[in-house]
Amino acid sequence: HEELFAEYFEPESASFSSKSNNTNQNQKYITADSILQLAEYSFNKNSFEQSIQLFNAYHELLDTLNPEAQYFKSVALLGNRQPVNAINNFNLINDEKDVFENDIHWYKGLSYLADQRFAQAREEIQNINKNSVRYKLGQNLIKQFSNLTSEQ
Repeated sequence: HEELFAEYFEPESASFSSKSNNTNQNQKYITADSILQLAEYSFNKNSFEQSIQLFNAYHELLDTLNPEAQYFKSVALLGNRQPVNAINNFNLINDEKDVFENDIHWYKGLSYLADQRFAQAREEIQNINKNSVRYKLGQNLIKQFSNLTSEQ
């Protein structure tokens, strides 16, 4: 399962827009924005452990969960080989506009794969919408699950 996970785990780059370009803004938000930019940089360099710490600092400072930052923190947890924490974190995301819906299904599926819970991985990946860019990849991964489960 490790090889399969490595083959399919290719996170997209994080790209957060700066919100503190106004010099009259509250210092707390300027600091939070700087932390988020550092988290983005760390994430994009695959320094997942550091990006997790920075995402935590960002959420602590603002005392709120930004869905986009939470999403990338979840992917970072998975990249840092913490699949159970990643799943729990994905479940915290309040994605009212369904911006991350298919990506969450994809990465939760990979999290279950990394945790060797193949039935849950298959179920999660089957929830990906047919119009999603991840759908075909998900179907290919599901086909490979049968090889994993028959080897055990």
